[in-house]
Amino acid sequence: MENYRILSVIGEGTYGKVFKAQSKIDCRVVAIKKFKQDEDEDPHVRKTMVREIKVLKEFRHVNIVNLRDVFREKGKLFLIFDYVEKTLLEEL
Repeated sequence: MENYRILSVIGEGTYGKVFKAQSKIDCRVVAIKKFKQDEDEDPHVRKTMVREIKVLKEFRHVNIVNLRDVFREKGKLFLIFDYVEKTLLEEL
């Protein structure tokens, strides 16, 4: 997380929190999903994390937010996405 500056919390769900952040390297605004649990804590959580990463890496579509990077830090998994200002529900 040392390469990102957290700007705000933009969501929280069952498996983690989502932050709006800015890259310290290129100033790009991104969304960072931080999983709450370590992968080793719960096999169901691990299965969900692996499935989400696999699907997001395979698909590229204008209606799917782009997964830019995945990394682990201190036992936690982080997914870095392009930041999208509006949600699907706000668009509808």
